[in-house]
Amino acid sequence: SPLGLPRIYNSISLFTFSQRFYAYPLPPETTVINRSSEYGVLRGNGNHCDFLATIVVTTTLTEKEMKDYYINVTFPAVQSDSSIAGSWGLNGRIPPRVQFISTTTAEISLYDGGYGSYGGFRGWDGKCH
Repeated sequence: SPLGLPRIYNSISLFTFSQRFYAYPLPPETTVINRSSEYGVLRGNGNHCDFLATIVVTTTLTEKEMKDYYINVTFPAVQSDSSIAGSWGLNGRIPPRVQFISTTTAEISLYDGGYGSYGGFRGWDGKCH
Protein backbone atom coordinates (compact mmCIF):
# COMPACT_ATOMS: atom_id res chain seq x y z
CA SER A 1 0.00 0.00 0.00
CA PRO A 2 1.30 3.51 -0.79
CA LEU A 3 0.31 4.56 2.73
CA GLY A 4 3.02 2.23 4.07
CA LEU A 5 5.76 4.13 2.23
CA PRO A 6 6.13 6.90 4.83
CA ARG A 7 6.67 4.27 7.56
CA ILE A 8 9.33 2.52 5.48
CA TYR A 9 10.97 5.87 4.69
CA ASN A 10 10.97 6.89 8.37
CA SER A 11 12.32 3.49 9.45
CA ILE A 12 15.20 3.72 6.97
CA SER A 13 15.88 7.31 8.07
CA LEU A 14 15.98 6.18 11.72
CA PHE A 15 18.34 3.33 10.90
CA THR A 16 20.75 5.64 9.04
CA PHE A 17 20.54 8.35 11.74
CA SER A 18 21.20 5.89 14.58
CA GLN A 19 23.94 3.88 12.83
CA ARG A 20 26.04 7.00 12.22
CA PHE A 21 25.75 7.78 15.92
CA TYR A 22 26.51 4.21 17.08
CA ALA A 23 29.58 4.01 14.81
CA TYR A 24 31.29 6.93 16.54
CA PRO A 25 34.04 5.68 18.92
CA LEU A 26 33.16 5.69 22.59
CA PRO A 27 35.36 7.49 25.11
CA PRO A 28 38.05 5.41 26.84
CA GLU A 29 37.04 3.38 29.90
CA THR A 30 33.45 3.20 28.62
CA THR A 31 31.34 0.11 27.86
CA VAL A 32 27.97 -0.09 26.13
CA ILE A 33 25.08 -1.48 28.21
CA ASN A 34 22.30 -0.81 25.71
CA ARG A 35 21.50 0.88 22.41
CA SER A 36 18.03 1.90 21.32
CA SER A 37 16.35 4.05 18.71
CA GLU A 38 12.82 5.17 18.00
CA TYR A 39 10.79 7.60 15.96
CA GLY A 40 7.31 9.06 16.22
CA VAL A 41 5.85 11.90 18.26
CA LEU A 42 8.43 11.90 21.05
CA ARG A 43 8.04 15.57 22.04
CA GLY A 44 5.23 18.02 21.53
CA ASN A 45 1.67 17.53 20.37
CA GLY A 46 1.75 15.68 17.06
CA ASN A 47 1.68 16.03 13.28
CA HIS A 48 5.44 15.56 13.07
CA CYS A 49 8.16 12.93 13.40
CA ASP A 50 10.96 12.98 15.95
CA PHE A 51 14.00 10.69 15.80
CA LEU A 52 15.99 9.53 18.84
CA ALA A 53 19.03 7.27 19.18
CA THR A 54 20.40 6.43 22.62
CA ILE A 55 23.45 4.66 24.02
CA VAL A 56 23.58 3.73 27.71
CA VAL A 57 27.11 3.14 28.99
CA THR A 58 29.06 2.39 32.12
CA THR A 59 32.19 4.47 32.56
CA THR A 60 34.93 5.36 35.00
CA LEU A 61 35.06 8.87 33.52
CA THR A 62 33.52 11.82 35.31
CA GLU A 63 30.51 13.66 33.91
CA LYS A 64 32.77 16.55 32.89
CA GLU A 65 35.18 14.19 31.08
CA MET A 66 32.29 12.57 29.20
CA LYS A 67 30.80 15.93 28.20
CA ASP A 68 34.22 17.22 27.17
CA TYR A 69 34.72 14.16 24.94
CA TYR A 70 31.57 15.04 22.98
CA ILE A 71 31.82 18.85 23.16
CA ASN A 72 32.81 19.39 19.50
CA VAL A 73 31.11 16.30 18.07
CA THR A 74 28.10 16.64 15.77
CA PHE A 75 26.19 14.20 13.58
CA PRO A 76 24.20 14.68 10.38
CA ALA A 77 20.54 15.53 10.88
CA VAL A 78 17.88 13.18 9.55
CA GLN A 79 17.51 15.53 6.58
CA SER A 80 18.90 18.91 5.61
CA ASP A 81 15.86 20.95 6.71
CA SER A 82 16.11 19.82 10.33
CA SER A 83 14.28 22.21 12.63
CA ILE A 84 16.65 21.21 15.46
CA ALA A 85 19.93 21.63 13.56
CA GLY A 86 18.64 24.77 11.88
CA SER A 87 17.64 26.43 15.12
CA TRP A 88 21.01 25.65 16.69
CA GLY A 89 22.88 27.01 13.67
CA LEU A 90 24.99 23.88 13.20
CA ASN A 91 24.81 23.60 9.41
CA GLY A 92 22.49 20.61 9.43
CA ARG A 93 24.35 18.81 12.22
CA ILE A 94 23.26 17.86 15.72
CA PRO A 95 25.32 17.46 18.92
CA PRO A 96 24.77 14.49 21.23
CA ARG A 97 23.55 15.02 24.78
CA VAL A 98 25.31 13.36 27.74
CA GLN A 99 23.36 12.80 30.94
CA PHE A 100 24.50 10.74 33.92
CA ILE A 101 21.91 8.36 35.38
CA SER A 102 24.18 7.34 38.28
CA THR A 103 27.84 7.92 39.18
CA THR A 104 29.00 5.24 36.71
CA THR A 105 26.16 5.10 34.17
CA ALA A 106 25.51 7.66 31.46
CA GLU A 107 23.00 8.06 28.65
CA ILE A 108 24.31 9.56 25.42
CA SER A 109 21.47 10.57 23.13
CA LEU A 110 20.98 12.12 19.73
CA TYR A 111 17.63 13.80 19.01
CA ASP A 112 16.26 15.37 15.85
CA GLY A 113 12.66 16.32 15.27
CA GLY A 114 9.86 18.32 13.82
CA TYR A 115 9.65 16.59 10.42
CA GLY A 116 6.44 16.30 8.47
CA SER A 117 4.50 19.07 10.17
CA TYR A 118 1.46 20.32 8.31
CA GLY A 119 0.92 17.34 6.06
CA GLY A 120 4.49 16.58 4.97
CA PHE A 121 5.30 13.11 3.64
CA ARG A 122 6.82 11.88 6.93
CA GLY A 123 3.65 12.96 8.73
CA TRP A 124 1.56 10.45 6.77
CA ASP A 125 3.07 7.78 9.02
CA GLY A 126 0.59 6.91 11.79
CA LYS A 127 3.39 6.98 14.37
CA CYS A 128 3.77 10.70 13.65
CA HIS A 129 0.27 11.90 14.61
